[in-house]
Amino acid sequence: MNRPPRAVQDVDAFIFDLDGTLVDSSLDIANSANLLRQELGRAALPVELVVTFVGDGVGSLMQRLLGHDGPEPRPAELALARDRFRELYGPRCLEHTRPYPGVVEGVEAMSDRPLFIATNKPKAFTDLILEGLQLRRFFTRVVSGDEVPAQKPAPGHLQACLEGFHLAPSRIVMVGDHANDIRAAHALGARAAGVRYGMSELGTAEAEAEWVFDRFEDFVTRFANR
Repeated sequence: MNRPPRAVQDVDAFIFDLDGTLVDSSLDIANSANLLRQELGRAALPVELVVTFVGDGVGSLMQRLLGHDGPEPRPAELALARDRFRELYGPRCLEHTRPYPGVVEGVEAMSDRPLFIATNKPKAFTDLILEGLQLRRFFTRVVSGDEVPAQKPAPGHLQACLEGFHLAPSRIVMVGDHANDIRAAHALGARAAGVRYGMSELGTAEAEAEWVFDRFEDFVTRFANR
């Protein structure tokens, strides 16, 4: 059962996940992953299945993608697959990826407070997507998965967003669609808002979140006006 949320007035900043929270990148990721599988002589997988492999970084995506219907991939195979996936995904990462409904208007409405992004996505793709969709201007700082020693759910990923800012973790809300987002928030001492519309299932972490929203617009309505 969700803990009773404190007042909206005591939220000073927000940290957002990217994939599955701000943007729907599911088809571009799945298409690139399936191109890789086809190059390796394997059958394409349903988009809905591939997106369940997402959320823990490219390394884990490759582990799940290759291990789904084959033997446990060796480290050398994973390294080659990871490099090839990057080559395939880079030119395709904006073919279908778009902000979720209400995101552009929502983050603009909330720009009276610092907005950050903590994503497990590599920086090269994060930058391409945020610039290509004209979202980068809304965010004070963006920290990608390959810029920190340990990705979410490690709290250091969120701490890297806040470095240099005098912001108390207890007055921060992390927003995401994955259990890693909820658990990273609480490991930092922040609060968590889960979203159900994204690419991942919150699962048991839904009960750990202070708030859960079905649409980004619902989140904005709750927090935009103090």
